[in-house]
Amino acid sequence: KKINLSVLEKKINVFAKGSVVVKSLRFSDKKEVIRLKNADFKKTYRVLIHGEKLISKEKLNEAAQILQDKLISQRTPLRVVHRRADLVREKKVINCKVESVAGHNAKLVVETDPGMYVKELISGDMGRTKPSVSEMIDNSCMVKELDVIKVEGE
Repeated sequence: KKINLSVLEKKINVFAKGSVVVKSLRFSDKKEVIRLKNADFKKTYRVLIHGEKLISKEKLNEAAQILQDKLISQRTPLRVVHRRADLVREKKVINCKVESVAGHNAKLVVETDPGMYVKELISGDMGRTKPSVSEMIDNSCMVKELDVIKVEGE
């Protein structure tokens, strides 16, 4: 059965109602899929975090500054270790900005090397990611929402 990509694109955009927008759908071949899966693309995320305690704007701003160009040591996260090798990876936070702080919640924009585990950058994953935002602001934090807002490469 042949797929009409323009019809599919419209259906996705109606269903998603602005949560995601799909443009310029096209068919691909196996060679391109393999190339994309193996490519390293720098990503920028918008992260909504929730702290166990009230989040200090001053501490979070200080942590965001320290994280600029910071090398992060990440042991394979507990949530994926059952399907990935238990290794320590070093990835860089390229940029980190505080967008807002309100009570127990804050929004960050974080740009990272490919392969960074962003949820663990925030939580620390029980000490498996160092440094972490939770550790730096002395407040146990978790990710409530994580959106990729930019992908750079090729």
